[in-house]
Amino acid sequence: IMLLQNNLKSFLHHSPSQNQEVDIVTLAQERLHTMENLFPKLTFEFEKKNPMLKYTNVELLTRILDNLLSNASKYNKPRGLVRLSIDQERIIIQDTGKGIRDTQKVFQRYYKEQDRGIGLGMHIVQKLCSELNITLIIESQIAVGTTVTLDLKSLKKE
Repeated sequence: IMLLQNNLKSFLHHSPSQNQEVDIVTLAQERLHTMENLFPKLTFEFEKKNPMLKYTNVELLTRILDNLLSNASKYNKPRGLVRLSIDQERIIIQDTGKGIRDTQKVFQRYYKEQDRGIGLGMHIVQKLCSELNITLIIESQIAVGTTVTLDLKSLKKE
């Protein structure tokens, strides 16, 4: 419910970005740990190939990660896997879930492929990624899973 409330706040009330130095590895681990507590029947893995400090809005990046990790968990298969990796200047979230039929339509407001949700999550993720200048790539196969890559190379390293 809190995730939905925060999504709606992001959607309805645009606030100016407050940038700060963010330890991406620590933030990613914290967000993954939150999902572990919410979805105890799934397996969660974390892989870090390098440290990463970026200058960005931690609140908006947290919202992006929470939405993506929540989707990877909600639409996973029973006893499925969610893997979050830090590699180069990318955050990669992989799941063993249902997959996405149309990886372009998923960004349209109110579009949903399942009965769950209201179809705003991925729309908000795309909007926030655009605002933060993060490249978002989705690859998916039905009944195999989805990989979402956040390319952070355009964020400053201050």
